[in-house]
Amino acid sequence: MLCIEVQNSGSTIPDADLARIFEPFFTTKPTGTGLGLAIARGVARAHDGELWVSSNQDGRVTFSMTLTLPLTERTRKEAIHG
Repeated sequence: MLCIEVQNSGSTIPDADLARIFEPFFTTKPTGTGLGLAIARGVARAHDGELWVSSNQDGRVTFSMTLTLPLTERTRKEAIHG
């Protein structure tokens, strides 16, 4: 399993918005489409993973994603032989 974390230094996401940020077309930005987080979560779920907000503190908003990816023959050999 692979875990990726992305952190920004922006403001805390308000609770009312936090409940909706993964909905397609939901945005608080005047020029946003509201598709980015919905697509990212869809990609994670397509790979037996998940995307969520793991930290929502002022100046430290963190998104975490887990993915379950198949091993290729090359990565399998590297895992066995180092």
